[in-house]
Amino acid sequence: MRYTTYKNSRELLATALIVSTYEMIDGAGNGWERHLKGVFWIQRSREINGESGGLEQAIWWAWLRQDVWAAFRENRRCFSFFKPTKVSGKRCTGIARLPIRQNHRPHPLTPKSHSK
Repeated sequence: MRYTTYKNSRELLATALIVSTYEMIDGAGNGWERHLKGVFWIQRSREINGESGGLEQAIWWAWLRQDVWAAFRENRRCFSFFKPTKVSGKRCTGIARLPIRQNHRPHPLTPKSHSK
């Protein structure tokens, strides 16, 4: 990067993602892909992912949605190689052992069964 202050700039990261979004909407050329890749490399160099917290995490998830869309559109693999380690504050390995909710209430529009 030309300026060292940009190295940890959240604003630069968000701006690159927003520019990519507008270029996708515009549909003129593949300029959006350059910004999408740029956001990927910035995030990778700063170790930002879906569990980073704060604005960085929000930007990462917004970027992932664009990356998945672009992968379908361009018939390519996603850039992301992130593997989550937590789900709602729990480690992923413990998800299978989570209890099933016993107090499940049916949706209000679901017909009630009639017992005889």
